Amino acid sequence: MQSDIPYSLAFLKKLNALTVKGIPIHEYFRDGEFFLWPIQQYFLLSQIKEYSRHKDYTSYVNAHSVRTPFFSVCKRVLVNAFILIVSLLAVCKMRIMKTPTLVFSSDILKPGTRYNPRLFETFMLLEKQKVPYADFIHTVGGTKLLSNFLRLRRIVFYSESINILIALLGYARRNPLWEEAISTLDLSTFTDSEKSFVRALLQETLRNMDVSRHKIRLLKRALSYTTIQSFIAIDDVRQIHEILGACRDLGIQSFVYQHSNFDYLSGLDELPPQHYIFPDVFFVWNAYWQERIPALSPLFSYYKTRLVIGGRGYTFTPGACVERSLSYDTALRVMVPYEIN
Repeated sequence: MQSDIPYSLAFLKKLNALTVKGIPIHEYFRDGEFFLWPIQQYFLLSQIKEYSRHKDYTSYVNAHSVRTPFFSVCKRVLVNAFILIVSLLAVCKMRIMKTPTLVFSSDILKPGTRYNPRLFETFMLLEKQKVPYADFIHTVGGTKLLSNFLRLRRIVFYSESINILIALLGYARRNPLWEEAISTLDLSTFTDSEKSFVRALLQETLRNMDVSRHKIRLLKRALSYTTIQSFIAIDDVRQIHEILGACRDLGIQSFVYQHSNFDYLSGLDELPPQHYIFPDVFFVWNAYWQERIPALSPLFSYYKTRLVIGGRGYTFTPGACVERSLSYDTALRVMVPYEIN
């Protein structure tokens, strides 16, 4: 059963159109200068896409009710302890070594190397020019975490360590004011089944927003003990908002590279642009994308002056469409990004 993408995007628009006590929902939840609702756009759409497979709340709940075995719980505790210890050592190392650069990547390594494939050339340049850097890594845990750590052969700062710390310290708690606020929402534009889903989704989103605000604060505190001056990442809209926010508050320059996953051009960028956390520099592939992304996205249009060509400088000019007759021995080759969405 596949996700209904048009339905999901329309659903997200209806959700973003809600008002809380007369205030647009994207403006109501904030922490200082940071708006927390836009940070949740990827999470909201991903959950809505799952719901769109069923379009029935009971079926959706039954499909996602999974009991975690005791052995898995024990393994997760051990993995979390490992993540915390290694990350603490990474922060200490950054401070002692006066590391100037922090690089974000996922816990995926290019075969035969110690580096992430998406930022491989960046890592090679840092190594070649002997620029000290630290790794800020997103991992999904499990046995792959340990095997990749052994392949990396360097201390890394795991993104998930902040979430684990927030849970251990009990920072993310029920916010009675927020919960009271969402209980007043007018959900008349949704069906009865959709209303049940929306209420459950909002409860989970409230918890996520509370985690986000604490995550920004803890990341600021961790980075304030270091000498980091620049932050480099790919445009992973699931993981980098909080670290970008922390960098902005600390005056750390942020540089983000476009890669082949275009989730930020799939309806996640339609709220007021100034409410999003955006990097200081966004590197695009070439001159074509420097013009194309602002044309597609109000967010990138608003921050157009921050778009810099980070790859080839050529522009693509389509030629005239002509009819061709193909013989059977002619091969048609199609280049497709490896991330299918």
